Amino acid sequence: MSGIAPGAWLGNYNVFPDHVNESRHGARSEDILNAVDAAIADDMDILNLSLGGGYHGNNDLLANGLDNAVDAGVVVAVAAGNSGPGAGTLESPGRARKVITVGASTNKHFVGQMFTYPASGGTTIDAAVGEFPPLAGSFGLFFNTQLNGCTSIDSGASGNVAVVNRGVCTFSTKVRNAIAAGATGVVVINNVAGDPIGMSKDGGGGDDLPAVMISNNDGAALRVANPPDALADATLQEFTTSNQDILAAFSSQGPTAVDFAVKPDVTSVGVNVLSSCVSSDFVDCGGSSWAFLSGTSMSTPHIAGSAAVLLNLHPSWSPAQIKSALVNRADLVIQDAVTGLHDVGPTAQGAGRENLSVAADATSWMDPAAASFGRVTLGHPTSLTITLSNPTGTDETFSVSVTKFTPDTFGGTVPSVYDAGTLSAGDTRINVPGSVTVPANGSTTLTVTVNTGQPSGTVVQGWINLDGPGSNDLHFAYYAIVGH
Repeated sequence: MSGIAPGAWLGNYNVFPDHVNESRHGARSEDILNAVDAAIADDMDILNLSLGGGYHGNNDLLANGLDNAVDAGVVVAVAAGNSGPGAGTLESPGRARKVITVGASTNKHFVGQMFTYPASGGTTIDAAVGEFPPLAGSFGLFFNTQLNGCTSIDSGASGNVAVVNRGVCTFSTKVRNAIAAGATGVVVINNVAGDPIGMSKDGGGGDDLPAVMISNNDGAALRVANPPDALADATLQEFTTSNQDILAAFSSQGPTAVDFAVKPDVTSVGVNVLSSCVSSDFVDCGGSSWAFLSGTSMSTPHIAGSAAVLLNLHPSWSPAQIKSALVNRADLVIQDAVTGLHDVGPTAQGAGRENLSVAADATSWMDPAAASFGRVTLGHPTSLTITLSNPTGTDETFSVSVTKFTPDTFGGTVPSVYDAGTLSAGDTRINVPGSVTVPANGSTTLTVTVNTGQPSGTVVQGWINLDGPGSNDLHFAYYAIVGH
């Protein structure tokens, strides 16, 4: 088995120097930065930080230190955090401007077992198996009526498999409550769109009971059918679905606190990712060295590995060029976690889900990789500039358009693409030139202006599209909030 960049040389740096003798000392910013300094001294090219914590103001020590690491020539990939859903949940150090902050989106496969109800035959669905044992044979079903099983499970579940909803507490807590009720297993119904996930244990023990998860849609149908029993095929297999590119509900979202910057920068697969697993106080691998894991801690290494591939192909590329290639050539395909049907905005997905093949063919870059205006003053149009670079021997001309993001009730969008040009006062759109030419072996600037005639509190957000020659297209996110 190999990963994204199987030829990369890996180094490991301890950010928990005081984690000894079962004591659980968190990693201090100073500990993490010491590890970062050691990695830079060892001439590491890329850093992966699948970690996050509280925000410590605009002078956040860790965020500033990681931006300094980028200035030192290192590509830094940082997890957005698992504090979603909702705006303003992005963690530190993912708020650092120069790093590549990574959100998580769904995979399109999982490992599990077929599940048929009623047991005599009827509807067959697929259930994901994780660290808990799979179900086997036929069994009765007890529906813990629309409850999550976090406080208790009714004693009526005794001798049956309890059906509960996902959410609020750990999977192990639900399983322990099922054991206390005398249940023989647990079926958890997912509470977000997309596939079910392989459930992990919380490391507390006392949770050795068969438990699987089924999708939200399959769970709703199961509850309506209300069958007395079901039959599970104990044979595990891989199921391939069409449920990729849905924003993970846990994925932290921007904008960043205080300065209202666009974050995350990009998303990658962070749900049902087959990864190495080492049992610890916090993770139970169920006796295996592999496990299906979820989190922005899974999506971030995809970006770090992709950066390694790009550096192998293009050793001269700078951290800013690597970031732009991955971010500004991402695919805008991420959908909302509630329904899986609606687009999400730039502070949920950044510039979209990475497309490594497209990034590898980049022939131009931009810096910064997003137009983060922050809070702009009512009645005072505000501009910033994006530097476009062209390393080729031929001038590159891009036509410029804007995609406006308008949230709907699901946090999605009614997208509209319109031509650039001069805008009237009070227009919520962005003012950009209709085209821009980047000279051969040179650079130029693109000025982006947000009009501020809208009411205070108005959010102006979306993506600016640069359509170049052939397939050389880029886009970048913009975000501003109008204030006094």
